[in-house]
Amino acid sequence: MRHTFLLICAITGICGAYADNTTTPVGEDPIPFQINGIEYIGKGTYAQVTGYTGSDTHLDIPRDVKYDGRTYLVYNIQANAFNGNRTVTSISIPYIHVIGASAFAGSAVTAIELPSTLTTVGESAFAGSDLQTLTFQKSSKALTIAQDAFNTPSLQTIIMLRQELPTTNGNIFSEQTLSNGQFLLEESLPEDVKEKYRTTEPWKTFFENNRGTITGNADIEYSHSDLFDVYTTGGLRLSTIATDNIGTLAPGLYIFRQGAMTKKVLIR
Repeated sequence: MRHTFLLICAITGICGAYADNTTTPVGEDPIPFQINGIEYIGKGTYAQVTGYTGSDTHLDIPRDVKYDGRTYLVYNIQANAFNGNRTVTSISIPYIHVIGASAFAGSAVTAIELPSTLTTVGESAFAGSDLQTLTFQKSSKALTIAQDAFNTPSLQTIIMLRQELPTTNGNIFSEQTLSNGQFLLEESLPEDVKEKYRTTEPWKTFFENNRGTITGNADIEYSHSDLFDVYTTGGLRLSTIATDNIGTLAPGLYIFRQGAMTKKVLIR
C-alpha cells in the first residue's frame, strides 16, 4: 500500500518598556507574578515574560494570561529572560511582538519559529545559544533585527517565508552560519521579493556561497511498512525511523532514503 506524506520543505531589548498602546492606569506599578514556572511582569493590560523557573523542556508562551482577576496580553519577551537557560530546548511564541536583547543568549533552545506578529529582535537575542533551525513565518509586518541577534555557530538552517524583508542593523549571523548554513527561500514568494533576498545582505551571502535554495512543498511517496534512513545534508547517517515517527525529528533539512527513493526534505 502506498501513501503520500506532505512535508513542508525554510533592538534593542525593552527591559522595562511595553507596547505604545498599553492601557495603564496612572501611577500603577508593574505587577510581578508566575504561572506554570513562567515569570511575568504585568502592567495595565499587557505583560512581558521575564524568566522561567520550571523544569519543562518545552514551553508554549500563551497569547494572554490571567492573574488576580485581570487578563494580560503577553506582548514581549524581556531582555535576558532565558539568558543561559539550559532547561528549555524548544519554545513556541506564536503571539510575541518583541524579543529583547540577549533574551535567549546561551540558552539550549535548538529551533524557533518567529511569528507573524514579531516586530523586533534585540541585540544578541540568540547569541551563543544552541539554535540550529530558524524559521521566519509569513508576515507583511516590518521586522527589525539588531546586531548579532543570531550570532551562534550552531545555526545551520534558515527558512524564510516572509514577503517583507527584515531590516538588519549590523551583522546578525555568525561567520560559520554564513559560510556553512542553508538559506531556504519559500518558492511561493513573488519573484521580485525572491530577487531582493538574492541581492540584499545578509541573505545574498548564502546564494553567493551556493547555500541559498528556492524551495517549496514536496509530496513524497513511501511504503508505510518500510523504514526511512535519515541523513544530514553532509551525508552523515543519523538514524533509521518508522514513518509514524517522522514528526519526532527536530526541525531541519535532511536527506531521506527508502529503497530507490532519495529526497532532500525540510521538516518544520
